[in-house]
Amino acid sequence: MTKTLSHIVLALIVFIWVVPFVALVSTSMRSEVAAKTSGFWTSFTPTELGHRFATHERGAMEPVVIMRGNILERINVATSGYAISGDVKSILIKTRIADPENPEKTKLVRKLVPAGEVMDVRGGRFVFDTNGDFTWTFDEATAPKPKNLDVFIDQDPAFGADAYIEVLFDNKNVPNALISSFIVTIPATIIPITIAAFAAYAFAWMQFPGRDWLFVIVVSLMVVPTQLAFLPILQGFSGIASWATALNQWLTDCELTDSCQVASKSFASLWITHTAFGLPLAIYLLRNYIVGLPKELLQSARIDGASHLQIFTRIIV
Repeated sequence: MTKTLSHIVLALIVFIWVVPFVALVSTSMRSEVAAKTSGFWTSFTPTELGHRFATHERGAMEPVVIMRGNILERINVATSGYAISGDVKSILIKTRIADPENPEKTKLVRKLVPAGEVMDVRGGRFVFDTNGDFTWTFDEATAPKPKNLDVFIDQDPAFGADAYIEVLFDNKNVPNALISSFIVTIPATIIPITIAAFAAYAFAWMQFPGRDWLFVIVVSLMVVPTQLAFLPILQGFSGIASWATALNQWLTDCELTDSCQVASKSFASLWITHTAFGLPLAIYLLRNYIVGLPKELLQSARIDGASHLQIFTRIIV
């Protein structure tokens, strides 16, 4: 019974982790319209989605009595990347009918017209099939203007790599953003870990007045919400930048080159911010690790004449 229960719990955990992964992958490979109008769980089965298409292109056109075309082909002409296919269910059309409350007037209504039913479009009879073929018939030769119609299609699943191609090759802002991310994250990881390692060693093996109280203060900083500290930190950076600008004006002739202004927004400020937020937790974790090391090993190193720096670099690290 216990083994069966553990297997059920494990399967549940795997399911909870797999579902978001499937959702992200399937959504990233769908069209923008499909991703915005339906959930990822509908991406593997036909889904009814709305589209707009034009009966034909604008421009000079010879008068015709019968115009033929295909709704799916017209939609695919206007879109790129994801071929739309499926059964055309209905078309939403605006038409005027006699007003039952006022027989002398008409009123505008919206109507869903199913496949096979004739509708009046610009004085002609418009009818379509579920495969998308449509026929627009006029009583006499006419050169009609293009008509935009809203159509609902029981759309087949369609996947593509357009989003990945756009991010990796077409969008020129992504490489710059990726480089900026590395510029921020690499120093913002190395700096706090390095400082925390030195501080953790001091708290673990060095004796100095107020060590325990100082460690309690450092650990207590972990309870300060990040959101609460953002505004004071930003104000502090702005104040430092203003002070540095005034000092620059006093010590140099920067007015001549208009270079007195010291920016408050820089990568260095981001490094300092991440370091401040990450230090308490990093010191706490590393101190607990260092305290657990064999005490005899460090004492033997001290007897052999090793300094704290040598112990830290050659044994602890």
